[in-house]
Parts: sequence; C-alpha cells; structure tokens
Amino acid sequence: MKTWSRWIPLNFIRRRSLIKIVLILIKERQD
Repeated sequence: MKTWSRWIPLNFIRRRSLIKIVLILIKERQD
C-alpha cells in the first residue's frame, strides 16, 4: 500500500505537467 500512496501523487503530477505542455503547444500554434 505504501507504493500505491507514493505512485498516485507522482502519476497525478506527471499528468498535470503533460496537460501543461499540451496547453503551451496549443498556445504556440494559435500565435
């Protein structure tokens, strides 16, 4: 269970950073 509590936050952060990168790419394309 310890690995789970460790893995979930990491995956969440990774997901957020991925969304951020996608948003930045979309912004650059619109310019």
